[in-house]
Amino acid sequence: MPLGIEGNARIAHRLGMRVEIADGIVKTWEEVDTPDHTNWTPCPDYRGVDEDEVLDLLEVMGCQWMSQLEDSGTYTTVVDFKSDVIELTGFPVESEAFAAALCFILDKK
Repeated sequence: MPLGIEGNARIAHRLGMRVEIADGIVKTWEEVDTPDHTNWTPCPDYRGVDEDEVLDLLEVMGCQWMSQLEDSGTYTTVVDFKSDVIELTGFPVESEAFAAALCFILDKK
């Protein structure tokens, strides 16, 4: 599952934004905007900087989650979404696990 700038772009697109990747930056526009080079905003970094926003989005979608640091030093996150239990493993930081869960759930919607 992509989690770099492509993952951020994918999440933003699934949340209803227009998305463009240019010069290593994910540019976003609200659906009502006519995209041009002056009215974009940077995409949130769903992998870390905006962890609270990711957790808020998971909550709004009706998800419950639990995250655990494994002996291997990686994180496992378990998400319950509409009675589907999703387990995501092997993330070096907890925020990446939450972002991966959000990406997975948005793909299922």
